Amino acid sequence: MTDSDKLAELKKDQESLQVEVREAGALNDQSRVNAALTKIIAVNQEILDLEHGEKNYGKTHDRSIKDPTA
Repeated sequence: MTDSDKLAELKKDQESLQVEVREAGALNDQSRVNAALTKIIAVNQEILDLEHGEKNYGKTHDRSIKDPTA
């Protein structure tokens, strides 16, 4: 599996987890929301690592959202 294949798979996982959070939130099921959010964080970390080609990229670099026009 190439990095681009893995990235595509992770993006699909990310989308399904976001749906899980919305559904669990609609049911007011906090434990399911927390479990899905924990998984989203792990998936997002893997996505950052693959996109930047560096292990633990998201943990070692600034992840704040910045205005690209600033």
